[in-house]
Amino acid sequence: MMEFEVFKLLFNILGILLPIYLWIAVIRALLQYSDADFMNPASRFIHRATVGPISFLRMIVPRVNGSDILSPAVLVLLCAALDQYLTYTPNIGILEVLIFGILRSLQVTVNLIVYVILIYVILSWVAPRKVFFGSSLIYSVSEYVLRPVRRIIPTFGGIDISPIILFLALNLVLGLIERVLLGFLR
Repeated sequence: MMEFEVFKLLFNILGILLPIYLWIAVIRALLQYSDADFMNPASRFIHRATVGPISFLRMIVPRVNGSDILSPAVLVLLCAALDQYLTYTPNIGILEVLIFGILRSLQVTVNLIVYVILIYVILSWVAPRKVFFGSSLIYSVSEYVLRPVRRIIPTFGGIDISPIILFLALNLVLGLIERVLLGFLR
């Protein structure tokens, strides 16, 4: 009986820590893709928290054009699949775990991008061009994500609507991907 309680406690702790680590892995991937400053204390923490699994994945996952862009994505997918398997559906097959892991990683990534863009918009209203802890990371990730939208849609009278267009596009694409992937399970 005591072993069951210990196992249940460890399972609950893992259920709490794994989604947090999934968010950290998504942040690491976004920081790496946006070429953010890794000398910032916040990005140093994220780098240190993910350097072990990323180093291991670098031995397995091949590099693309000499750069390591796949290892963070694989780490996010593995965390999401493990999170789905342990916390929600422990009695499903590997294909379902993979599909739910892809969906979970996409949902977390889209949510994180939306939060970062909202913080970016609020910072641009309240404290434009002010530098404080973490603002450079928010600016670099936001600019990386908004740059393709700004190339297509210009500003209207000094008003930048690219965050709104990005929110709509991300939610539309996420909804389409969810329908397609969940269609494989039927």
